[in-house]
Amino acid sequence: MVLLLIGITLCFLIIPFFIAKPSLTICLFQRAGTWLCFSLILCALFVKLVRIARIFLRKKGSARPRFIEPKYQILFTFLLVGGLMLLVIISLIDVHPEATKELVLDSKDTDDFPYFVVTCDAPNTALIVIQMLYLTVLLIVSNALAVLTIRFPANFNEVKYIAFSTFSIGVIWIAYVVIYFATDDRELQTAIIAFAIQMSAIGVLVCMFCPRIFIMIVWPNKNKNEMSVSKPTDILSSLSANRK
Repeated sequence: MVLLLIGITLCFLIIPFFIAKPSLTICLFQRAGTWLCFSLILCALFVKLVRIARIFLRKKGSARPRFIEPKYQILFTFLLVGGLMLLVIISLIDVHPEATKELVLDSKDTDDFPYFVVTCDAPNTALIVIQMLYLTVLLIVSNALAVLTIRFPANFNEVKYIAFSTFSIGVIWIAYVVIYFATDDRELQTAIIAFAIQMSAIGVLVCMFCPRIFIMIVWPNKNKNEMSVSKPTDILSSLSANRK
């Protein structure tokens, strides 16, 4: 949950770098920060879904699943994020994140003075596609697990929160990929990236935390009951009780 909050916070903090005047630092944070914040959210949700699926899909009478403690969730999340960030580092080495000035003349008004447009150098397209495929595979598997786990015990509402968060990211990601590759306008592509990041963060924030806050304010007694079942140490015991 902590990593999820960090990822959401980074999504909001990265937006000013898309508005600021391009420079070496700005372009570096744009390219590295975009993938970091987005992957941190998606990988954290993916690891949570895998953990829940392993707990509830285990065979009756089988041993407690291994590596489901919070420390392993953090480790697996960092490993998945690290795999993507390795590709990002290779992309940064291949094409340095520098700002380029381009002299532009208004085609509609040839009498107007030309002006400079400062943009960040575009990364290698092949590496961008690989990075997108990496996240797309995670997203597809996450949505499949979300569909599979959403039917689990009603008293474990976190499954539904995670599932709807994953669905919201999936919808935004599909729209982002389609629109991004449908245009060659660099300004529009930058705006699309910033919008997709912000909407992903808002979607996860609403799906994961707004229901909890609403329950805490409106139905505090119900919140106590849910929290007692939702503790990681009680998941397996509640499952065993349901199967008897």
